[in-house]
Amino acid sequence: MILFDEKERETGSIASSPQPILSRFGRRLGKPLRAALLIAVALTSPLAHAATSTPPAERYQQALAALQADDFGRYRTLAAGLRGYILQPYLEFAYLKATLKTAEPATVNRFLRRNTRLPIDNTLRRAWLLELARRADWTAFLATDVSGNEGTRVACARVRALGATGQTARATALTKRLWLVGYSQPNSCNPAFKRLQRNGSMPAGLVRQRLLLALRDGNPGLARYLVTLLPDTQKKRANRWLAVYAEPRKLLSLNWTELGVRAEAKQVIGSALARMGRTQPTAAHALWARLEPRLKPVLNRAERHRIARIIAVFAAVDGLPQGETWLAALPAAANTAWSREWRARAALRNGDWRGLLAAVRTMPRWQRHLSVWRYWEARALLQTGAVADGRKLADTLSRQFSYYGFLAADLVQRPYAQGPQPRPPDIALQKKVGGMYLTRVALALHRADQTDDAGSVWRALIRELAPAARMAAARLAQAQDWSYGAYTAAAQSGAYGRSPLTFPLAHWRTVRTVAHDNDVPPALMLAMMRQESAFQSTVCSTAGACGLMQLMPATACWIGKRTDLGKDACDLDLLSEPDLSIRAGGAYLGYLMNIFADDTVAAVAAYNAGPGNVNAWLAQPALRADAARWIATLPFGETRRYLEAVLFNRVVYAQRSRPSTEQAPAALRLSGLLGSLSIPVSAK
Repeated sequence: MILFDEKERETGSIASSPQPILSRFGRRLGKPLRAALLIAVALTSPLAHAATSTPPAERYQQALAALQADDFGRYRTLAAGLRGYILQPYLEFAYLKATLKTAEPATVNRFLRRNTRLPIDNTLRRAWLLELARRADWTAFLATDVSGNEGTRVACARVRALGATGQTARATALTKRLWLVGYSQPNSCNPAFKRLQRNGSMPAGLVRQRLLLALRDGNPGLARYLVTLLPDTQKKRANRWLAVYAEPRKLLSLNWTELGVRAEAKQVIGSALARMGRTQPTAAHALWARLEPRLKPVLNRAERHRIARIIAVFAAVDGLPQGETWLAALPAAANTAWSREWRARAALRNGDWRGLLAAVRTMPRWQRHLSVWRYWEARALLQTGAVADGRKLADTLSRQFSYYGFLAADLVQRPYAQGPQPRPPDIALQKKVGGMYLTRVALALHRADQTDDAGSVWRALIRELAPAARMAAARLAQAQDWSYGAYTAAAQSGAYGRSPLTFPLAHWRTVRTVAHDNDVPPALMLAMMRQESAFQSTVCSTAGACGLMQLMPATACWIGKRTDLGKDACDLDLLSEPDLSIRAGGAYLGYLMNIFADDTVAAVAAYNAGPGNVNAWLAQPALRADAARWIATLPFGETRRYLEAVLFNRVVYAQRSRPSTEQAPAALRLSGLLGSLSIPVSAK
């Protein structure tokens, strides 16, 4: 147990209290619990009495609250009484994170050695490496840097450590790997790069290589900076690269040899035409028709195919009618799964059912047999009169528990599949899994409301378990009312069908109240929560959306100002509280349902992609009449997948969330959400 660091042991007191550098433990406790615990810090009766009368779980949370309040004396007293408690490592971890700037290497290393099975090992190791770099303690850094995969900031510190300990060749090799990327690196890498330049180890060739990578990855700002690092004799050529990248039509008046050696010229040309193809496919297609014959000496066949493919695909993505024609005209060798997919989507958008059949039938077997293309092939067969073949294909697909399985079932008027179901409870196996160390840690963290850590430990546990044991773990999580734990373990056990484990009624009372207040179906809110966060209340996406309903902070703040949520919705910490996230998400969904006239599909799409994008996509009313087609041809792959998942969840939840005391209404069908399919389903 870490009660105080080595310096404190020597002095016996804290001359100046170390300042916390991380607040996430306080955030995980939840606003009401934080307030209660901070009051408890001030009002609790004498510590000796508290230690004997308060359960360990409460003392653990009080110790965390004491850390948050900078009351290190109280922390040490409480921690002393928690030796052997299942969450003792997390208490030590919280203390080390709060006092890392004054921690002794022996203390941290001892903790790391003792806790290799817990995910906090890697988290603390990375933070400790960055602290050692701040201290310039390079010997300790290299001794601790055992995995070599803690991210770019640590890698840049590793360069400095290698250089400081005389390992110049390794430092130079690593610096070059960090340098040769087409995007900006963290500022902490600058010392390593400057060292390379001072040593004369960064020739102009390395600068040109990175400049070309920056153009390839669409970062002209970085490319312009890199030009300034080149010798004056090479800047004219590099500026010509930038000019061609900005305006590829300049290639009509340039000879490719003016761009340098063949390897560099083809990279500039390929990057410039690919950029134009993505942003201006019509203009790029016309330009490419003129340039391709002239560029055969510099671009090989595969490189020319890539340019033509990018232009054709982005024409289809942009909804241009000619996109289908350009994709169909690509040589077989130019096609990839990506271009074949968009040829089919373009035909679907154009209402070209025969073109859709042709596109699907050019796909390799693995791609054609994906449920999305099996469904659309069935639809195309029905539309073109091959009713018996279409019904046969749809009938087979209808046995799948999936979005397209449900759509196929609607085509042939079959009941929906229920999917693989959980095995009957195995009490002995549940007891065995429940006694495992990681299980006990994860469930204790869940009870302590440390959601992120509980999820990390749970995922580590599931990776170690066989399918039957995962189902046992799912039932243990369900018994603790932990929706994420039950859902994750059950789905990875193979029992991913409709069941209370995989479709839990998480936070049901709050969801039902919020849904009623905002005039939205509660089943729709559950469906979105399942897809957005998998019921993890504190999870944040890479884009910054947080909470059960994954709202962007700006959106949450905006909806807060329109409702009684007020400024609370602007607080990122509070947005991770289940109640506030559900209320803010429900209010925003209600707003979207209102502006899109109760069109569920459009509102859900706008929740993911924004109302502006959806308004632009709704500009084709004929296509919009068939919502399944509209979804399948949206330009954003993320929004397509999101809509399909949420609408599928919505149908399943509509059955799960009906109170048993009510007379069951007619079961909701997916086609009811998407509009009539208007497809002939009777054999001729």
